[in-house]
Amino acid sequence: MLTTGFPYMVGKRVAPLAGTTVVLDVTGVHPVHLVAVEVNEQGRAVPTTTDPEDPTVNLQMEAVTP
Repeated sequence: MLTTGFPYMVGKRVAPLAGTTVVLDVTGVHPVHLVAVEVNEQGRAVPTTTDPEDPTVNLQMEAVTP
């Protein structure tokens, strides 16, 4: 559920500048890379096909984070 709504939250709720990249990872016992998005000129955050080399924001949290 988090990965499907993540682009919307970044693009519409946060509304960063075009070109902003955000990576979301889960750390802990079973680390997982969830999603990376880039905000396009229309203000939409779209999933990237490759991870950005130097993301604007890199969010990391444990799976048990409330």
